[in-house]
Amino acid sequence: MCLALLASPAPVVAQTPPATTATPVAPATPVAPAAPAPPAPSVAAAATPSMAALQTELQRLINGTKAGGEYAVAVTDLQTGETISVNGNRPHLAACSVNLFVLMQAMLDLQSGRVREDQVGALMAQTIYASNAVTAHSLYGVLGDGDVLRGLRRVGALIDRLGMDDTILDHPPGFGRESLSIDRNNWMTALDMNRALKAIWDGPILETKWRDDFLERLVKVKPGLNYLTAVVPGVVSHKNGFFQASDGTYVDNDAGIVRFTHEGREYAYAISFFAQWVPQKYGDLPLGQSIAFTTWEFLQTRYGEAE
Repeated sequence: MCLALLASPAPVVAQTPPATTATPVAPATPVAPAAPAPPAPSVAAAATPSMAALQTELQRLINGTKAGGEYAVAVTDLQTGETISVNGNRPHLAACSVNLFVLMQAMLDLQSGRVREDQVGALMAQTIYASNAVTAHSLYGVLGDGDVLRGLRRVGALIDRLGMDDTILDHPPGFGRESLSIDRNNWMTALDMNRALKAIWDGPILETKWRDDFLERLVKVKPGLNYLTAVVPGVVSHKNGFFQASDGTYVDNDAGIVRFTHEGREYAYAISFFAQWVPQKYGDLPLGQSIAFTTWEFLQTRYGEAE
Protein backbone atom coordinates (compact mmCIF):
# COMPACT_ATOMS: atom_id res chain seq x y z
CA MET A 1 0.00 0.00 0.00
CA CYS A 2 1.29 3.48 -0.83
CA LEU A 3 0.84 5.88 2.06
CA ALA A 4 0.92 9.46 0.77
CA LEU A 5 0.16 12.95 1.99
CA LEU A 6 -3.53 13.81 1.99
CA ALA A 7 -2.79 16.82 -0.17
CA SER A 8 -1.43 14.64 -2.96
CA PRO A 9 -3.67 14.31 -6.01
CA ALA A 10 -5.17 10.96 -6.85
CA PRO A 11 -3.22 9.14 -9.58
CA VAL A 12 -4.50 9.97 -13.04
CA VAL A 13 -5.20 7.22 -15.52
CA ALA A 14 -3.40 7.95 -18.77
CA GLN A 15 -3.59 6.43 -22.24
CA THR A 16 -1.95 2.96 -22.37
CA PRO A 17 0.17 3.92 -24.60
CA PRO A 18 24.52 -11.02 -26.02
CA ALA A 19 57.54 -36.82 -29.74
CA THR A 20 60.45 -38.70 -28.18
CA THR A 21 61.32 -42.22 -29.27
CA ALA A 22 61.63 -44.93 -26.59
CA THR A 23 63.66 -48.17 -26.68
CA PRO A 24 61.41 -50.96 -28.00
CA VAL A 25 60.12 -53.41 -25.39
CA ALA A 26 57.91 -56.45 -25.58
CA PRO A 27 54.30 -55.40 -26.03
CA ALA A 28 52.15 -55.66 -22.95
CA THR A 29 48.68 -57.04 -22.96
CA PRO A 30 46.45 -54.19 -24.16
CA VAL A 31 44.37 -52.61 -21.45
CA ALA A 32 41.20 -50.83 -22.37
CA PRO A 33 41.38 -47.15 -21.45
CA ALA A 34 39.33 -46.17 -18.45
CA ALA A 35 36.07 -44.53 -19.34
CA PRO A 36 36.16 -40.81 -18.58
CA ALA A 37 34.21 -39.79 -15.52
CA PRO A 38 30.96 -38.10 -16.45
CA PRO A 39 30.98 -34.37 -15.84
CA ALA A 40 29.20 -33.14 -12.76
CA PRO A 41 25.68 -32.11 -13.73
CA SER A 42 25.27 -28.37 -14.06
CA VAL A 43 22.41 -26.49 -12.50
CA ALA A 44 21.06 -25.78 -15.97
CA ALA A 45 21.17 -29.48 -16.91
CA ALA A 46 19.21 -30.32 -13.78
CA ALA A 47 16.67 -27.61 -14.40
CA THR A 48 13.61 -29.65 -15.20
CA PRO A 49 10.72 -29.45 -15.81
CA SER A 50 10.80 -26.81 -18.52
CA MET A 51 9.93 -23.21 -17.72
CA ALA A 52 7.50 -23.41 -20.63
CA ALA A 53 5.33 -25.67 -18.48
CA LEU A 54 5.17 -22.98 -15.81
CA GLN A 55 4.31 -20.34 -18.38
CA THR A 56 1.45 -22.46 -19.67
CA GLU A 57 0.05 -22.92 -16.17
CA LEU A 58 0.31 -19.22 -15.28
CA GLN A 59 -1.41 -18.33 -18.54
CA ARG A 60 -4.20 -20.74 -17.64
CA LEU A 61 -4.63 -19.14 -14.22
CA ILE A 62 -4.79 -15.63 -15.66
CA ASN A 63 -7.19 -16.66 -18.40
CA GLY A 64 -9.44 -18.29 -15.82
CA THR A 65 -9.83 -15.40 -13.38
CA LYS A 66 -13.26 -13.83 -13.09
CA ALA A 67 -12.01 -10.89 -11.03
CA GLY A 68 -11.81 -8.48 -13.97
CA GLY A 69 -8.85 -6.22 -14.59
CA GLU A 70 -5.53 -6.80 -16.34
CA TYR A 71 -2.71 -9.00 -15.05
CA ALA A 72 0.93 -9.64 -15.84
CA VAL A 73 3.53 -11.92 -14.33
CA ALA A 74 7.19 -12.67 -14.98
CA VAL A 75 9.31 -15.38 -13.36
CA THR A 76 13.09 -15.77 -13.63
CA ASP A 77 15.03 -18.82 -12.47
CA LEU A 78 18.09 -17.08 -11.02
CA GLN A 79 20.20 -20.25 -11.34
CA THR A 80 19.83 -20.46 -15.11
CA GLY A 81 18.66 -16.98 -16.07
CA GLU A 82 15.59 -18.39 -17.82
CA THR A 83 12.60 -16.06 -17.81
CA ILE A 84 8.97 -16.65 -18.72
CA SER A 85 6.08 -14.22 -18.62
CA VAL A 86 2.42 -13.71 -19.32
CA ASN A 87 1.63 -10.21 -20.61
CA GLY A 88 5.18 -9.38 -19.55
CA ASN A 89 5.65 -6.46 -21.95
CA ARG A 90 2.34 -4.74 -21.24
CA PRO A 91 2.65 -1.38 -19.43
CA HIS A 92 1.17 -1.41 -15.94
CA LEU A 93 0.62 1.44 -13.51
CA ALA A 94 3.67 1.21 -11.27
CA ALA A 95 2.32 2.33 -7.87
CA CYS A 96 4.91 2.20 -5.07
CA SER A 97 6.65 -0.84 -6.59
CA VAL A 98 8.76 1.61 -8.59
CA ASN A 99 10.19 2.86 -5.29
CA LEU A 100 12.36 -0.25 -5.33
CA PHE A 101 14.74 1.87 -7.38
CA VAL A 102 15.02 4.80 -5.01
CA LEU A 103 15.84 2.15 -2.39
CA MET A 104 18.41 0.59 -4.70
CA GLN A 105 19.96 3.97 -5.45
CA ALA A 106 20.22 4.59 -1.72
CA MET A 107 22.09 1.27 -1.36
CA LEU A 108 24.43 2.26 -4.19
CA ASP A 109 25.08 5.57 -2.47
CA LEU A 110 25.82 3.76 0.79
CA GLN A 111 28.17 1.44 -1.11
CA SER A 112 30.05 4.38 -2.64
CA GLY A 113 30.07 6.42 0.56
CA ARG A 114 28.01 9.22 -0.97
CA VAL A 115 25.49 9.00 1.90
CA ARG A 116 25.60 7.67 5.44
CA GLU A 117 23.35 5.12 7.10
CA ASP A 118 22.01 7.76 9.49
CA GLN A 119 20.84 9.81 6.49
CA VAL A 120 18.89 7.09 4.70
CA GLY A 121 18.51 4.00 6.92
CA ALA A 122 15.31 4.95 8.73
CA LEU A 123 13.73 6.32 5.54
CA MET A 124 14.52 3.09 3.72
CA ALA A 125 13.13 0.98 6.56
CA GLN A 126 9.77 2.78 6.57
CA THR A 127 9.54 2.80 2.77
CA ILE A 128 9.99 -0.98 2.84
CA TYR A 129 8.01 -1.85 5.97
CA ALA A 130 4.83 0.13 5.30
CA SER A 131 5.27 1.01 1.62
CA ASN A 132 5.32 4.58 2.89
CA ALA A 133 5.25 7.04 -0.01
CA VAL A 134 6.11 9.96 2.28
CA THR A 135 9.43 8.48 3.40
CA ALA A 136 10.15 7.43 -0.20
CA HIS A 137 9.57 11.05 -1.26
CA SER A 138 12.09 12.13 1.38
CA LEU A 139 14.60 9.63 -0.02
CA TYR A 140 14.33 11.18 -3.49
CA GLY A 141 15.18 14.48 -1.84
CA VAL A 142 18.18 13.11 0.08
CA LEU A 143 19.56 11.41 -3.02
CA GLY A 144 19.11 14.67 -4.94
CA ASP A 145 21.01 16.70 -2.33
CA GLY A 146 17.78 18.36 -1.26
CA ASP A 147 16.23 18.48 -4.74
CA VAL A 148 13.48 15.88 -5.29
CA LEU A 149 13.55 16.29 -9.08
CA ARG A 150 17.30 15.78 -9.15
CA GLY A 151 16.81 12.65 -7.07
CA LEU A 152 14.19 11.47 -9.56
CA ARG A 153 16.62 11.97 -12.43
CA ARG A 154 19.29 9.99 -10.61
CA VAL A 155 16.87 7.12 -10.02
CA GLY A 156 15.73 7.36 -13.65
CA ALA A 157 19.35 7.03 -14.75
CA LEU A 158 19.62 3.85 -12.67
CA ILE A 159 16.48 2.49 -14.32
CA ASP A 160 18.07 3.17 -17.71
CA ARG A 161 21.30 1.51 -16.59
CA LEU A 162 19.34 -1.60 -15.67
CA GLY A 163 17.96 -1.82 -19.22
CA MET A 164 14.38 -1.11 -18.19
CA ASP A 165 13.40 0.47 -21.48
CA ASP A 166 9.63 0.23 -20.88
CA THR A 167 9.63 1.83 -17.43
CA ILE A 168 8.60 5.46 -16.91
CA LEU A 169 9.38 7.26 -13.65
CA ASP A 170 7.81 10.71 -13.85
CA HIS A 171 7.22 11.61 -10.19
CA PRO A 172 7.50 10.14 -6.70
CA PRO A 173 4.44 7.90 -6.23
CA GLY A 174 1.71 9.92 -4.53
CA PHE A 175 3.34 13.27 -5.40
CA GLY A 176 2.17 13.96 -8.93
CA ARG A 177 2.88 17.69 -8.74
CA GLU A 178 6.63 17.02 -8.49
CA SER A 179 6.83 15.83 -12.07
CA LEU A 180 9.50 15.53 -14.74
CA SER A 181 6.70 16.13 -17.30
CA ILE A 182 7.29 12.79 -18.99
CA ASP A 183 3.86 11.25 -18.40
CA ARG A 184 0.93 11.72 -16.05
CA ASN A 185 1.60 8.27 -14.57
CA ASN A 186 4.52 6.05 -13.67
CA TRP A 187 4.60 2.83 -15.72
CA MET A 188 6.39 -0.51 -15.51
CA THR A 189 6.31 -3.93 -17.12
CA ALA A 190 6.71 -7.27 -15.38
CA LEU A 191 9.64 -8.18 -17.62
CA ASP A 192 11.39 -4.89 -16.87
CA MET A 193 11.04 -5.52 -13.15
CA ASN A 194 12.48 -9.01 -13.50
CA ARG A 195 15.44 -7.64 -15.46
CA ALA A 196 16.14 -5.40 -12.50
CA LEU A 197 15.70 -8.17 -9.93
CA LYS A 198 18.11 -10.37 -11.89
CA ALA A 199 20.63 -7.52 -12.01
CA ILE A 200 20.33 -7.09 -8.24
CA TRP A 201 20.95 -10.81 -7.76
CA ASP A 202 23.77 -11.17 -10.28
CA GLY A 203 25.68 -7.94 -9.66
CA PRO A 204 28.06 -6.30 -10.21
CA ILE A 205 26.01 -3.13 -9.75
CA LEU A 206 25.65 -3.96 -6.07
CA GLU A 207 28.66 -5.73 -4.59
CA THR A 208 27.85 -8.99 -2.80
CA LYS A 209 28.04 -7.45 0.68
CA TRP A 210 25.65 -4.67 -0.27
CA ARG A 211 23.37 -6.94 -2.26
CA ASP A 212 22.95 -9.22 0.74
CA ASP A 213 22.29 -6.20 2.96
CA PHE A 214 19.67 -4.93 0.50
CA LEU A 215 17.91 -8.29 0.27
CA GLU A 216 17.79 -8.53 4.06
CA ARG A 217 16.23 -5.06 4.34
CA LEU A 218 13.60 -5.98 1.75
CA VAL A 219 12.46 -8.93 3.88
CA LYS A 220 11.33 -6.58 6.65
CA VAL A 221 7.87 -5.80 5.31
CA LYS A 222 4.79 -5.24 7.47
CA PRO A 223 3.01 -8.62 7.85
CA GLY A 224 -0.22 -7.19 6.45
CA LEU A 225 1.53 -6.44 3.15
CA ASN A 226 2.90 -9.96 2.64
CA TYR A 227 -0.18 -11.14 0.76
CA LEU A 228 1.11 -11.66 -2.81
CA THR A 229 4.65 -12.86 -3.63
CA ALA A 230 5.42 -13.32 0.08
CA VAL A 231 2.65 -15.82 0.88
CA VAL A 232 5.06 -18.69 0.16
CA PRO A 233 7.29 -20.13 2.92
CA GLY A 234 10.58 -18.99 1.38
CA VAL A 235 12.66 -15.94 2.31
CA VAL A 236 11.05 -13.17 0.26
CA SER A 237 12.72 -9.80 -0.39
CA HIS A 238 10.06 -7.71 -2.09
CA LYS A 239 8.49 -4.34 -2.82
CA ASN A 240 4.74 -3.99 -3.21
CA GLY A 241 2.58 -1.19 -4.54
CA PHE A 242 -1.15 -0.50 -4.19
CA PHE A 243 -3.52 2.38 -4.89
CA GLN A 244 -7.00 3.23 -6.10
CA ALA A 245 -6.93 4.88 -9.52
CA SER A 246 -9.03 7.89 -10.46
CA ASP A 247 -11.59 5.66 -12.21
CA GLY A 248 -12.26 3.77 -8.96
CA THR A 249 -10.42 0.60 -9.93
CA TYR A 250 -7.41 -0.77 -8.07
CA VAL A 251 -3.74 -1.36 -8.80
CA ASP A 252 -1.99 -4.08 -6.80
CA ASN A 253 1.63 -5.00 -7.58
CA ASP A 254 4.34 -7.01 -5.89
CA ALA A 255 7.81 -8.03 -7.04
CA GLY A 256 10.70 -9.70 -5.32
CA ILE A 257 13.33 -12.38 -4.99
CA VAL A 258 12.37 -15.64 -3.26
CA ARG A 259 15.09 -17.82 -1.72
CA PHE A 260 15.06 -21.34 -0.32
CA THR A 261 17.62 -23.98 0.64
CA HIS A 262 17.76 -27.62 -0.44
CA GLU A 263 20.50 -29.99 0.75
CA GLY A 264 22.59 -27.06 1.92
CA ARG A 265 22.42 -25.14 -1.34
CA GLU A 266 20.56 -21.86 -1.81
CA TYR A 267 18.24 -21.41 -4.77
CA ALA A 268 16.42 -18.26 -5.83
CA TYR A 269 13.90 -16.95 -8.30
CA ALA A 270 12.49 -13.55 -9.17
CA ILE A 271 8.76 -12.97 -9.54
CA SER A 272 6.77 -9.89 -10.50
CA PHE A 273 2.97 -9.81 -10.33
CA PHE A 274 1.11 -6.73 -11.57
CA ALA A 275 -2.66 -6.11 -11.46
CA GLN A 276 -4.51 -3.03 -12.73
CA TRP A 277 -8.09 -1.91 -13.42
CA VAL A 278 -9.28 -4.42 -10.78
CA PRO A 279 -12.94 -3.53 -10.00
CA GLN A 280 -12.98 -4.75 -6.38
CA LYS A 281 -10.41 -3.90 -3.72
CA TYR A 282 -8.11 -6.92 -3.32
CA GLY A 283 -10.10 -8.75 -5.97
CA ASP A 284 -6.78 -9.87 -7.44
CA LEU A 285 -5.68 -11.76 -4.32
CA PRO A 286 -6.94 -15.26 -5.24
CA LEU A 287 -5.18 -15.06 -8.60
CA GLY A 288 -2.01 -13.48 -7.25
CA GLN A 289 -1.68 -16.02 -4.46
CA SER A 290 -2.36 -18.92 -6.83
CA ILE A 291 0.41 -17.62 -9.10
CA ALA A 292 2.79 -17.27 -6.14
CA PHE A 293 2.16 -20.80 -4.87
CA THR A 294 2.23 -22.35 -8.36
CA THR A 295 5.62 -20.75 -9.02
CA TRP A 296 6.95 -21.83 -5.62
CA GLU A 297 5.85 -25.43 -6.18
CA PHE A 298 7.37 -25.43 -9.68
CA LEU A 299 10.78 -24.37 -8.35
CA GLN A 300 10.52 -27.00 -5.60
CA THR A 301 9.92 -29.63 -8.28
CA ARG A 302 12.88 -28.29 -10.21
CA TYR A 303 15.45 -28.17 -7.42
CA GLY A 304 14.06 -30.06 -4.45
CA GLU A 305 11.86 -29.35 -1.48
CA ALA A 306 12.84 -26.42 0.68
CA GLU A 307 14.42 -27.34 4.00
